[in-house]
Amino acid sequence: MDYKHKGKRVLLIKMDDELSNLEPGDGGTIISEDDIGNIYVRWDNGSGLSLVPGEDEYRIIGESKKFKHLKSFINK
Repeated sequence: MDYKHKGKRVLLIKMDDELSNLEPGDGGTIISEDDIGNIYVRWDNGSGLSLVPGEDEYRIIGESKKFKHLKSFINK
């Protein structure tokens, strides 16, 4: 497992999960990352949904990039 972002804050930009109660602008703390790039987050609203590479858009606080997924990114 990769823990390079463990403990960092993350801001949700977009998630297309109809079962999620997360909304753009929600924040959370990264608790771990797995080998395929999923980022596990403890969201401030109590949710435990992970961020999925290629599907979710997010920004890791303190980094100057907005991530569409882990393998490519777009400058903010």
